Amino acid sequence: MFIVLAAPAHASPIALGASVSPQTANIASRLEYTFYAEWPDGWNVKPPRLKPEQDSFEVVSCRDPVLDQLPDGRHRMRVACDLILFDSGRVDLPTWPVSIAGPNGLSYDDASPALQVEAVAPLVGDQPRPIKPPEKVNYNWPRTLLIAGAALAAIAALSALAYLIVRLVKGRKNAGPKAKPAPDEPADVRALRRLADPLLDNHLFKQDANSYYTELTEIVREYLERRFTVPALEQTSAEILGAVERVDLKGHQPYLRALLMVADLAKFAEVPPPQSQWLPDRENARRLVVDTRPTAPDAPPAEGTAA
Repeated sequence: MFIVLAAPAHASPIALGASVSPQTANIASRLEYTFYAEWPDGWNVKPPRLKPEQDSFEVVSCRDPVLDQLPDGRHRMRVACDLILFDSGRVDLPTWPVSIAGPNGLSYDDASPALQVEAVAPLVGDQPRPIKPPEKVNYNWPRTLLIAGAALAAIAALSALAYLIVRLVKGRKNAGPKAKPAPDEPADVRALRRLADPLLDNHLFKQDANSYYTELTEIVREYLERRFTVPALEQTSAEILGAVERVDLKGHQPYLRALLMVADLAKFAEVPPPQSQWLPDRENARRLVVDTRPTAPDAPPAEGTAA
């Protein structure tokens, strides 16, 4: 280790110095560079800020400045940094700028003294050989971006195709064959029987919202179609709501609208309603059938009875 003191360019009592250890080192090994400054009371030295990368070396890290009070009352500052060499031979450590402030607003810039170190390259046989510098790789960015874009487009297309296939398979699985109504079974009797069928209870027990609301809305759609001749089994929810505006649902239109919306969310968006709503929706479907089913004709008066 050696210390170099720089002669101040101004008539000031500031002394700047620097040291490096070791003075001879292998390439890619770590050195310790230390900056020193001494000044009396009334003066101040701002520690230098070292750039991370230089021409022949790299500043790995710098520790916090250490301040000491000397016996003669002067102040000393030390800043130690770790360096790594890249080049072989005599390597110049550049000077770093230092800001100095004095009394009465005096301020100026100075620099740390210059140092040299000997960097030894690794031996290949008996001859030192420098480390091969990093090679610059030329990228064909347009071609790379084109390939990346094509790959992303292919992945997106495959994902969309897989999604459609899964939805189609699930839709066929959930829909199943539609039950054919018995020709002699009235629409309201069939609907009430299906609403009380254990199939709905099974879906409820399994917490299968998709199957539960698919079955429930199919019962309501079939009843509307047979009772009011509305092709509800083949229509969308919006078409059904438009068609039933011409029939008297005894005030059940808000429930029908809410049921179809909830069922669409459960079947297509896989957003099930809260379970506390499942049984009320089933009961409201029963009330819709009971309130809108055909009324039985009045019986004719018996013979001998006054009309």
